[in-house]
Amino acid sequence: MLALVLMMAALQDVPSAPASTFVEVEALPGQVVTHVGWLTTPIPRFPREAMRGQVRAGTVRLSCIVTVQGRFRNCEITEETPPGFSFGREALAAVRAVRLTPRTIDGRPVETHVQFSVGFRRSGP
Repeated sequence: MLALVLMMAALQDVPSAPASTFVEVEALPGQVVTHVGWLTTPIPRFPREAMRGQVRAGTVRLSCIVTVQGRFRNCEITEETPPGFSFGREALAAVRAVRLTPRTIDGRPVETHVQFSVGFRRSGP
């Protein structure tokens, strides 16, 4: 049996959502800012290469842009542990289906750069 774990802390007031590290343009004093919110979270598949290699866990760090439509674009793998077992490929595939609420400044959506981790853990024999 496989168990997948998202290694992400809660974001803002959405306790079940992954957390991101924001690299944002600062808002001007007095502007109202809302941060990215997770409507759905990535659910990656455990890579076959890792199962064949008897690897039980892995972590991928991604860097992406959140668009004004609430989708990821330009995602890059910044770290993959252990390397060579397709954890990065599976993490990238999983985030394609994710929906988010975009960051807003004074009610207008703006693109935002985020970084987050996706963790994998295999349970059972």
